[in-house]
Amino acid sequence: LRDSVLPAVAGLWRAIYLRATIPRPELVRAWDRLNATASVNVDRYFGRAIKGLVLVDRATRGDWQVIDEAVRENSEFPAPRNLGSRLHAIRVRALGELQGMIAADPRTAAAARDLVPRLDEPAQVIEVEWIVGLSALMRGDSATLGSVLQRLAADTGGAASIARRPLRAIGMGRGGQRAPAAESLLTLERAHTNAPTKIWGAFAADRLLAAQWLGESRRYATADSLLRFTEGFVTAGPAEATISVIPGVYLERSRLAEGLGDRARAVKFATLFLRAFDLAPPSQRLLVDEAQARIRRFRNSP
Repeated sequence: LRDSVLPAVAGLWRAIYLRATIPRPELVRAWDRLNATASVNVDRYFGRAIKGLVLVDRATRGDWQVIDEAVRENSEFPAPRNLGSRLHAIRVRALGELQGMIAADPRTAAAARDLVPRLDEPAQVIEVEWIVGLSALMRGDSATLGSVLQRLAADTGGAASIARRPLRAIGMGRGGQRAPAAESLLTLERAHTNAPTKIWGAFAADRLLAAQWLGESRRYATADSLLRFTEGFVTAGPAEATISVIPGVYLERSRLAEGLGDRARAVKFATLFLRAFDLAPPSQRLLVDEAQARIRRFRNSP
C-alpha cells in the first residue's frame, strides 16, 4: 500500500484491496495513514478528490454521518474530471438509506438529478433515474416514483428495464410481500449478471435485499449465491457495487451460514463484518452485538 498511488489518483482506492485489508486491521490502519498523507501532498484538485473518496470509504465502514460531506466534496471537484466519483458518492448515499444506515433525504435525488446534463453514458443516466426512484420509494413519495417508472417504461433499452423492474420488486417487498419480491429479484439478477450493461446501484441493492428475503424463507444456499459477487479481486464497476454494501453482505452471509449449519463460515463472516464495519456508531450497536454473539456461540464449535 505504501508504494501505491493508484487508489488516490484513479478512484479505485481500498476496493481494489478488499480481500487483503478487511481480514487484516493493520492494513486498514496503514490505508488510513496513506490517504491522510495523500490528501495533503498532491495538488488541490486531486486533494479534494481524495478527500471525497476517503469520506465515502469511512461511510461504508460505518461512519455514515460523513456521507453528506463526501457528496459535497465530490460535487465541488471540477467536472468533467470527477463525474464518476460524484455519481458513486450519491449511489453510496442511496444504498445507505436503503440499508437503514441513514435517513432517506430528498437531497439524494436532487444531487443525482443535478448530474444528468453532464453525463454522457446512457447507463449512468439510467442509474440516476434508479437513484431518484429508490429515494422516492424510501420516502414514500409515490408521485415521484410513478414518474420515474413511467420514464423508464418509455425507454425500450435493456438498461431501463434493469432499473425499473427491481424498483417494483423492492416496493413489493417493503410492502410486506417479501417472498414474491425475493423471487422477482432473484430472476432479475440472474439476467442482470449476463447483461452487457450494468446498473451498479441496482446490482448491489437487488442482491442484498433478495438474499435477506430469501433467507427469511430458509432458502439459504440460493440466497448466499447472490452475495458471492463481493469475493475476489474487484475493480471499477464491481468495486463500486461491492464497497457500498460489503459490511451488510458479510453480516448476511454469516446469518445464512448459520442457517445452513456451517458454524465455521458463520464465524468467519461475522468476523469479517466486524472488521469491515470498524467505524460503526453506537446507533448500529445491535448489528455489532449480533455478530459478536454469533462468534461467541460458534467459535469453538466443531
